[in-house]
Amino acid sequence: WRNNANSNTVGIFLRGIVGGMGLHPIILPSYNNVSLNNANSNDNGIQLMDCVECVVYHNNVKDNDHYGIKLHRCSACFVMGNNVCNNSVGFYLYGIVEYIQITSINYIYHNNFIQNIEQVELHNCIYDDWDDGYPSGGNCWSDYTGVDLLSGPYQNVTGSDGIGDTPYIIDANNQDRYPLIGVHDVAIVNVEPSDTEVYVGQIVNITVTVQNQGNF
Repeated sequence: WRNNANSNTVGIFLRGIVGGMGLHPIILPSYNNVSLNNANSNDNGIQLMDCVECVVYHNNVKDNDHYGIKLHRCSACFVMGNNVCNNSVGFYLYGIVEYIQITSINYIYHNNFIQNIEQVELHNCIYDDWDDGYPSGGNCWSDYTGVDLLSGPYQNVTGSDGIGDTPYIIDANNQDRYPLIGVHDVAIVNVEPSDTEVYVGQIVNITVTVQNQGNF
């Protein structure tokens, strides 16, 4: 975490552990945390493969040639609070095929998907969650065309609440029920240590840049 992974084939890559044999492999929990990184101007920004119970949190993923964040055969992973901007495909998700004995459910919310050529590309995905319920909400989508005139879990109460009145449709099986209106997140956009090599007893200064990326 807290890496600047720029101008690579893959900025950050993690692969989980696959156990079992033959036609019935089992993907074992990997419990990785990918947080507070800058993964910009790569072919793929952040890529996880065969991972279970991982967290991808508060990363800046921008200007990547192919995929911003890519999850391939992952389950029970949380993708939250990321700024995913100006990529060819913002978020790629390939679900676990049926012969692997685990349910493919991932949780994707509180992310900012901004000006990606294609926001999401999905394969074999029918069980994933794209919001954290009401009033926590889902994600901010720059191509969302709905309005915010109503509120409540059914969006049928007069008055705005920062959540779109209609879902953001991803495909026939996936939707963000509570799309966020506007980007309202204060995020760490850069972390720079004074030294790249640290020894016991050494004092290191760390400069953290925090930016209000929202409308509030």
